Amino acid sequence: MKVFVVNVTDKGGVGVVMKKLCSVLKGSGHYVVCSGNGEFPNCCDEQIEIKESSLEKFLGYLVRFLVTHTKIRKVAKTVDIIFTHEPLVCKECGMTVYIDGRDWDRFYRNLNVFGKVINYLPLLYAKMAVRQSTILLLNSKSREFFVRNYAKKIIYTPNGIDFKPVKSHKKDYDFIFVGRFSPEKNPQLILDTFSNTKYKGVMIGSNTECTVGNIKVLKFMPRERVFDYISRSRIGIVPSKHETFSLVILEFLSHGLPTIVSNSVDTDTADYCIKFRCCDKKSLLETFEHVYENYPYYEKKYRKISRIVLKKYNWDTILVKSISEVVKNC
Repeated sequence: MKVFVVNVTDKGGVGVVMKKLCSVLKGSGHYVVCSGNGEFPNCCDEQIEIKESSLEKFLGYLVRFLVTHTKIRKVAKTVDIIFTHEPLVCKECGMTVYIDGRDWDRFYRNLNVFGKVINYLPLLYAKMAVRQSTILLLNSKSREFFVRNYAKKIIYTPNGIDFKPVKSHKKDYDFIFVGRFSPEKNPQLILDTFSNTKYKGVMIGSNTECTVGNIKVLKFMPRERVFDYISRSRIGIVPSKHETFSLVILEFLSHGLPTIVSNSVDTDTADYCIKFRCCDKKSLLETFEHVYENYPYYEKKYRKISRIVLKKYNWDTILVKSISEVVKNC
């Protein structure tokens, strides 16, 4: 069976999910076609690079969205199954499997006026895509949107762990943030809260590298290096305004880090975390200082949580089962 996996990269949580999906599909004997922009991992039988032209970059997000999806649909018509993390409307294509779990209602509600205008058409597009797709749902708590918009079939398949946590007794950083430096990930809140304090931190995922007070800001790097930084940090912070199923929460928890998250992050793994009020500097600092001052208690507690998470979220088991259910319906 010929399978098309959209947007496979070695960068970011989405890229990791799609890369792992390719590995499982290829290991199951399927012919795997990948699309992406940049370097590809070695888990595809055929690779199709989808580059953005200078004009697309100049004209902005909505044009890039429409042009990219036109290119993807062209490839998708030649395969049996399409796995995509982005909504895809293609009636002439084979079976479409849409991997998502974003709380679209919360996402749209939290946008400013400009964000709501520019995201209105993509939101309508997503609703149309849901109606003709099988949904691999990463976050069970976001099920309502997909049910309400008449998804054909919903299969719950949480993110998972496919790595051995790095162990380090040396703690060089009081806190760590990992993720895109984008408004929805809310890294500015960490900079505003901690840059003038005594706490030493590291933030990974910026386009540039710099130092802000006691905070080291770094670009994206290979996951093995990220894990090294995680293991050398005391506390993980996820200040996002909304999340799908945060891979970085799993990475923090599996390494035994007490993890502080915004109360707007409503995912299964966030239930293991310590909540603060979204976008509130005072709440974040007070929550952090409570954990920091009681660190021996939280360190012991999160060692236990680490064992639970490593056992519960075994990615090979999760994905093999979910993909088998998808393929048998094709």
